[in-house]
Amino acid sequence: MSSESYIDIERIAHYLKGSTNYIFAEKAAKTCQDIMTLVKNGQFNSVYSKATLLLEELKAVYDIIIERDFFRN
Repeated sequence: MSSESYIDIERIAHYLKGSTNYIFAEKAAKTCQDIMTLVKNGQFNSVYSKATLLLEELKAVYDIIIERDFFRN
């Protein structure tokens, strides 16, 4: 993967960190911060596993939202 791709990943992680903090999904927000730190430190080999973890955490947040039916009035 090119370094530009990792910059995009860092940018996306930054946006997601703000969104996950907004909905109090602290574990996901922390993982976003971890991804940003890994990219900034050039530890690109560890980004994939953290991104996979982030997807799992976001899925758990989604499941909670659906379970509690937050979309209904």
